[in-house]
Amino acid sequence: LATESGRNPSPSLAVEKCADWWVSDVDAVADAFGDISLADYRELVPSRLDAAHLNALIAEDRLDGYFVIPEDPVRSGEGARYVTENLTDQDMSRWYGRSLTEVVQAQRLREENIDAETAEWLNETISFEAAKPLGAGAETAEDADFLAQWAPIGLVYLLWISIFTINQMLLTSTIEEKSGKLAEVLLSSVSPADLMAGKVAGIGGAGLAIIAVWIATFVAFALAGLGLMARAGAEFDIGPLLNPAFLIGFVVYFLLGYLLYAAIFCAIGSLCNTIQDAQSMMMPMILVLMIPFLLVFPVARDPNGTLAVVASWIPPLTPFVMLNRMADPPGFLTFAGTSVLLAASVWYSLRLGGRVFENGILRTGKPPSLKQLPSLLRG
Repeated sequence: LATESGRNPSPSLAVEKCADWWVSDVDAVADAFGDISLADYRELVPSRLDAAHLNALIAEDRLDGYFVIPEDPVRSGEGARYVTENLTDQDMSRWYGRSLTEVVQAQRLREENIDAETAEWLNETISFEAAKPLGAGAETAEDADFLAQWAPIGLVYLLWISIFTINQMLLTSTIEEKSGKLAEVLLSSVSPADLMAGKVAGIGGAGLAIIAVWIATFVAFALAGLGLMARAGAEFDIGPLLNPAFLIGFVVYFLLGYLLYAAIFCAIGSLCNTIQDAQSMMMPMILVLMIPFLLVFPVARDPNGTLAVVASWIPPLTPFVMLNRMADPPGFLTFAGTSVLLAASVWYSLRLGGRVFENGILRTGKPPSLKQLPSLLRG
């Protein structure tokens, strides 16, 4: 610690005053250090405290940094600096600045003969309590209301992980069957359409079983946690998490979302001989799948805002956005309209994906270029 007198930091009366103020305020010291044991540290006072010597210690990695305190911090904090080589790590600066500010503020109050209660009253902020409209009056928003508002976010993440994970399994399975010539054997007994339908249904069913295990595990841990809280005398209402609308919405949007992306993943897998080939073709799909992640919190904050409304009508985003909007559900027409559009997109995606799968599953050689894709889509 040093104070700036002229141009060069050096020890002075201001530093000693700050130390005295700090030591005299036991509560401030306790708040600043928390659980840190002072017995684990010792004070080292260098023989020199001029800027050149301190900077040399920093250059030799013997000192992380030092603070420059203004000549009169009670009057003004202008000129306060934290000198260090690591300018990106400001944790120490923020910690000491916050702690020293409390000490200096307390000293200012003492010098102005203002008691702590008066100062606290002067700095008291106006806090608005959240409430929900109810008839002519109002109902205070409780924890359950906030939980209901944010609960769909967890379901959106689960939906995203489920769709992406299961379709990744579908993609890998398709590539392995094609590269291992197993697809040729299977196609001697069934049509390409039946093979694709069986793969989508079979892997989708396996995926549903995995999701069921996830949910069962979560419920088991949740019930165990509630039991521990009950024995401790704490209460927690999980009613909003058990809203049947959330469960129904998750199942519906999982099925539609899975089928929408399954057709695309299956088509891509039929065109590739290795996982490496699929990775380059999957890049556009990965970018599309990242968009729901970016929309989760904006939609949750304003479920009926312009962004949420527009995104609801974009089929690749519909399952995630509409599930997220169920915290403050839109009207029936919105649900019906977006669901019909999504179902139509699923049908069209399965139709086009089926054509690509039929023409690509027995195809050999390198994956087709963008110019060759239209011929595969025409069948």
